[in-house]
Amino acid sequence: MLLAVPFYLGTASGLILVPPTFHIPCIGTNWSPIAGRPHGPHDLYMPKLYRSRPSGRTLSFSESWQPPLAECYNINVLAAHGIELIDNTAEEILGSAVEMIQRLDGTMIYSDEDERLHKRYDELFLGHASRYGNHGVNCRVVREFLRHHRELLESPGLTARID
Repeated sequence: MLLAVPFYLGTASGLILVPPTFHIPCIGTNWSPIAGRPHGPHDLYMPKLYRSRPSGRTLSFSESWQPPLAECYNINVLAAHGIELIDNTAEEILGSAVEMIQRLDGTMIYSDEDERLHKRYDELFLGHASRYGNHGVNCRVVREFLRHHRELLESPGLTARID
């Protein structure tokens, strides 16, 4: 018996590149580093958050896109910069699956506030895209993730590197 797979839920590993070949939408959870995103217009994703170890403060998205953090795959390098990664919560991952199911069955409704939050995230992302490319701008950030972390969309106006 062949089972239909409505979507793939995974991380930024190489396996997430396979389902789009078969037109299967993806949810990228615990995505790291933040500079990339899944590529498909039907995909969803949630990045890992970055936290300063010295202060315990979660970095804003703008701060997370500063060099060398945004493209760093090595947790030892992040640790040397006083940064640790925060995994998505079980509730956030469940919310991403619910959102994808609603998108697939046509019942997903994004409020004006949801659209504003998503647009702000994309503006910040594209503001840093000249450094990293604009891979994944077709992909949508999970609604509940943005609602829960809306304060991280505020840019502290950083121009200096996070070292």
